Amino acid sequence: MGKDQKLNRLRLFSPLQGWVYFRGAGGDSEDPEAISSRELCEYTENILELIKLRHLEKEGERGLAVYLYDEVLEKKIYSMKPTVNIWQGELFGVLEVESYGTLNDIELQTLINEWRGQESDGWGEGFEQQPIEIEDGELYVSFWQPNSSFFIKTELDLKGFVEQPYDGLCIPEQMKKHGGLIALLLESASCTSKPKTRIWLELPADGQVILQAIKTIGGISLDDCIITECQSVLQPLDNRFLFEVDINKINLLAKRLASFSEQELKKYNAVLTFEYYAELDDMLDLTHNLDCYDHDLGITSPAGYAEAVLQKAGINTGDPAFSSFDFYGLGLRLLEKRGIMSTPYGIVKRNEKPFKHELTSPYQKMTQV
Repeated sequence: MGKDQKLNRLRLFSPLQGWVYFRGAGGDSEDPEAISSRELCEYTENILELIKLRHLEKEGERGLAVYLYDEVLEKKIYSMKPTVNIWQGELFGVLEVESYGTLNDIELQTLINEWRGQESDGWGEGFEQQPIEIEDGELYVSFWQPNSSFFIKTELDLKGFVEQPYDGLCIPEQMKKHGGLIALLLESASCTSKPKTRIWLELPADGQVILQAIKTIGGISLDDCIITECQSVLQPLDNRFLFEVDINKINLLAKRLASFSEQELKKYNAVLTFEYYAELDDMLDLTHNLDCYDHDLGITSPAGYAEAVLQKAGINTGDPAFSSFDFYGLGLRLLEKRGIMSTPYGIVKRNEKPFKHELTSPYQKMTQV
């Protein structure tokens, strides 16, 4: 598509299966031990890191969409990117899809069939053969299982609703049940009662609210609290904080973000997507360093960037001569050459202003352009 259009977002969910070759005193075990989708939640960040490493340069921003066989889908789908997502305490394999317009029933079923092939014989086959180093041994994760219980469902079919990313302008309806920018589902590590009491802690929060949450779950202190689920209206932060992450620091991050304007929130989302920070300290430092990045929230795709460049040069891109022009390809080349990334929150580029380190080391790797 040549024109810069608003992209439709769709997510497909499927169950994951994991195996661990545990490392013992006598060496690595020969027989793997299966672990459940609930146990896999503990290794979310490890799995996401391997997904990131498996991304090939030739796939660019389109991800697995570059391998689509169906000609209709190849033109209609902008991107297909594998990831994982926690839902009701279980870790699911997810395909995030961006398309030009809503897919009809036939297109959706064709997409599901193509993703099933990728899970079983393509991308997924290669992924499940890659070991993930964990503290106790090596973890292997499969996005596909050859049994009758395997499924691929849309987010709507699985959950009954669709979570929408926060665009910096309006809070999605599904997140209005949680009043904070970040919401943590907590339980106590020391509480012995079963089932354990859980409570949503909405951040930012003051000390009294946090103490009441700890008391409700039968905890002793924040150090005793375990994060079992994390939701955020800022999509780059959704499901990023789990288990024993420092809740005080997460609250500090929420307080800083709550002081941001709508435009600053969009810029923060764009930069977080650009840098792909995994550590909370990096995310906190970024709140004081947004001026280290140039951001244009009006352009959200390579095609849109190409058109903006041509129009700035005085070229009428609405001329019929451009009806079949590859704006996307030109935009992709220009963005790469200029060290710019397009995100759903606008284009972003690192500028030359020095980064001020508060919690992180000045020697940590930063994106250079």
